[in-house]
Amino acid sequence: MKTFKDVWEDAANSVGGGGVSMPSDAVHDKKKKSKTVYDGRTKAGRRFVERILNRRKAAEAKKEVKESVNSDVKKVMPSLEKAFKKDRIKSLRDVERFFDYGGGDIIFDTIKNTDAANMAMHQAKEILIKKYKIKEKYENV
Repeated sequence: MKTFKDVWEDAANSVGGGGVSMPSDAVHDKKKKSKTVYDGRTKAGRRFVERILNRRKAAEAKKEVKESVNSDVKKVMPSLEKAFKKDRIKSLRDVERFFDYGGGDIIFDTIKNTDAANMAMHQAKEILIKKYKIKEKYENV
């Protein structure tokens, strides 16, 4: 008669071999979802195409605004840099003061549209901060 230990070992050995596939060996392919194909003749298809065209128009308009702001910033940068160097700006607080007083006037005198001027001023701040590597300085006053 077999002891419990012998039976246990026989069961463990028989499961591991002999063509029985274990879960680690079993690989199942995942089912792929089929993409919905829009037919331009249907109402849903026309809505889909309309949505795509609207997104494309919005992206083109955004790109045009960004290009116009870039050209505005390029016009203003030489005079901004002269004033920036003259004021000896060393911290981010100085940058904010510069644009609140002198730098903002330079931009608003050159660019008449206030929205475009605000966007140009924001972009000019970022450019000058990166170019001159200005960081916040904490001073104990």
